[in-house]
Amino acid sequence: MIRSIGESVVAAVGEKRSTWRRWNLTAEAARQTMGYRFASMEDREAVVGLVVDAAEQVSLRLTPFELASSPVEFRRSDQSSVFRPKNSTVFPSNLLLEAEDRLLELSRDLTAPTVQLASIEKFARKPDRDKRVLGDDQAEALTRIAVSGRVVDLLVGPAGAGKTTAMLALRRAWESTHGTGSVVGLAPSAGAAEVLAEDLRIATENTAKWWQNHLITGEGFSAGQLLILDEASLAGTLSLDRIAGLAASAGAKVLLVGDYAQLQSVDAGGAFGLLAHSRDDVPELVDGV
Repeated sequence: MIRSIGESVVAAVGEKRSTWRRWNLTAEAARQTMGYRFASMEDREAVVGLVVDAAEQVSLRLTPFELASSPVEFRRSDQSSVFRPKNSTVFPSNLLLEAEDRLLELSRDLTAPTVQLASIEKFARKPDRDKRVLGDDQAEALTRIAVSGRVVDLLVGPAGAGKTTAMLALRRAWESTHGTGSVVGLAPSAGAAEVLAEDLRIATENTAKWWQNHLITGEGFSAGQLLILDEASLAGTLSLDRIAGLAASAGAKVLLVGDYAQLQSVDAGGAFGLLAHSRDDVPELVDGV
């Protein structure tokens, strides 16, 4: 039972943090054992300590072991060196590392649906409802995304660089090939989802609610769909992994849109930046339109 709770503690901490130390595990272990009754506070603290020990055992260790023994007078009662801060061992999330590997693999998978170059060129030159025409960098980014075949693709650019204009043209070109409603949207927050839905006029939901709907109703993706996930740098890595995996299984394409220099996710994140830096040909916008 202790080991089972320890594994649950690691899973919970790994959802929110990329790395952790013993006190992070201790806080979560105390939370998860709060409902248990003990004869004394000392018993509670002892059990929490056992759970934390179990959690450390099922965690990966990032901090190297001490290579040389310190003299006895420089050792604590647990035999650790006084020159190394207590409880300073850093543990990474195995779940997070595996999720990053899967996302990297999908970003190199070239089996996703595409759009013909002729169709892309047609919509790249066509003015939008505000009579705006794509700039050269927008047209290039749009073309590279539409024909790449990457299951997980990216569009990088800061606010005001013209990502919305490019995505609107991409939506029109994609629907001309794969049908009306073949472009759907997600975003990490309800506010961002509303903005994306209004800008692109597509069905959009926030990632947490969409995942809950999937668990309850089995809602998923369809072959040929393009999923645009806006503000992707704010999305947790595990969330991106789950969504991208479902899209890949259905034969859909995922486009992560955002700015890796922006604030990162409050959950264990960093996948958007990792994916952007893993390629030297990421579609990127720099000039506002």
